[in-house]
Amino acid sequence: STIEHIPYSEVFGAAFEDLAIRVPDITRLRAAIDFEAHIALERTIHDLMTEHARAPEAAA
Repeated sequence: STIEHIPYSEVFGAAFEDLAIRVPDITRLRAAIDFEAHIALERTIHDLMTEHARAPEAAA
């Protein structure tokens, strides 16, 4: 099948306004899996990039 691009206004109507920034509420997810991150996302990304730079073939 082909991909057809349809403007938001056609699908949702002219008054529809999409959010610029979405901030999901993951309270129920945390409760369900009993997990909460203790390391900031920025630190995690930094650590992963550092490790990949050291051994790119191992990270692939």
